[in-house]
Amino acid sequence: MANSFKSTIVTIAPAELHDRAAVYKAQGWHYVNTSATASKGSDTLELMVTFAKGAVLENLVMQVLTGEHVTSISDLFFAAFVFENETHDLFGINFDGLAIDFKGTFYQLSLNQPMNPNAYQAAAGSAASKTDAQTGKEA
Repeated sequence: MANSFKSTIVTIAPAELHDRAAVYKAQGWHYVNTSATASKGSDTLELMVTFAKGAVLENLVMQVLTGEHVTSISDLFFAAFVFENETHDLFGINFDGLAIDFKGTFYQLSLNQPMNPNAYQAAAGSAASKTDAQTGKEA
């Protein structure tokens, strides 16, 4: 008889993440992934951290402002440092207390936070201003 797979989504505040992760660790859950999504025109990012135990996945979802600080769970689940550094570099979410902190250099990127549409728009505006300054044209 096959196990029945179950996946749940639990909405939490970013400040709850570390304490919840500690409970999962104590209960024998495994860390799976940290991911983020962004919506164009919004300063809010959606951060999702997933844990598994047997055939059960629990997805902790939180709304995080660009540049907001979230406590790293890499002290509890070491592998999280990879995903948290990636999420920082691509989306601009800061993780405090990373086991290994690449300080924004995990990836070599031509644009900071390329997956954050607000950062991309800001960079595009900055590039346009530089071009206008170089040509002497006003924006």
